[in-house]
Amino acid sequence: MKDRFWPDTFFQASPVQAEKLVKLALEMADVHSNMRVLDLFCGVGTFSLPFAKRSRELVGIEIVENSILSARRNATENGLDNTYFMTNDARIGLKELKETWGSPYLLVLNPPRNGAGGKVMRSIGRFGTDKIIYISCSP
Repeated sequence: MKDRFWPDTFFQASPVQAEKLVKLALEMADVHSNMRVLDLFCGVGTFSLPFAKRSRELVGIEIVENSILSARRNATENGLDNTYFMTNDARIGLKELKETWGSPYLLVLNPPRNGAGGKVMRSIGRFGTDKIIYISCSP
């Protein structure tokens, strides 16, 4: 998978370690072709694209518009047509997605260094999903 990103977007500092993180997350999630996946704090699609490649459909939510533009472009350049990326605050995006899409089987989140925050975590608890993969710089 190839990722491209803009100067004001976030990308893992070490591409080698990012690749290892993605591989581990995919193994832990046991992703299959019937899964609907939500990638919260999706950035440019570092986790979204590999998960989308193995799943039925994926939605990515990110607050940084240029990250979403990059994620969309990256999905297109990688031949993925089962993705939808939305620019939104995580908590608000979760609420809107629940109303239109329902609950996914898997929720992946890789929040900023300071974590997802209590309000987002409570929203995730109310959201309803079978499995969560939480990637954190500061667990």
